[in-house]
Amino acid sequence: MERHRGPVADAGWRASARFAVRGALVCGVLFLGADLVAGGVTSGRAALAVGAACVLGLILWPARVTAGPGWLQVRWLWSVRRVDTGRLVLLRQLPGRAERMQLRDADGARVELDTEAVVGTPGLWLLLDRGVDASRRAGWLRRERVDAALLDRMGARAAECTLLGAAPPLPRPGVEEELDPHGS
Repeated sequence: MERHRGPVADAGWRASARFAVRGALVCGVLFLGADLVAGGVTSGRAALAVGAACVLGLILWPARVTAGPGWLQVRWLWSVRRVDTGRLVLLRQLPGRAERMQLRDADGARVELDTEAVVGTPGLWLLLDRGVDASRRAGWLRRERVDAALLDRMGARAAECTLLGAAPPLPRPGVEEELDPHGS
């Protein structure tokens, strides 16, 4: 069985951060280019373009998920939230389009994170799964406070990612996959 010494971080975080920076840069260049084509760039319009690009970068900036034995942490720019995975009292899927989940521990600390961050990094999944098992054995995490379907989907996806070395998106519950228009 694989043992982790020290924290394990989301393997896809760097790529997501690069995407946020590139998206902000492209946005700024497009705004400045449009102003230049339209007759010139003033200092006010340049500041507006740079400000809009910075706002887009902040919106796109990913949260960084890190875990170690007994804990999981989510860091986003200025905030850091951490839960004790051995004392979880709630694990549920959050409503909405993106597959996100919420974890809450016995001390009231909670984190919200994208399930892909955990599933795409086998070490994170292993540490979370061990924490959920420890919480169940200790009596902290009761059956009615766990989204079992979410855990099953995540476990299947984590196994798939481990075997294939890739991270295709998680299927959404109740959403039928679209048929390929070419019939393949």
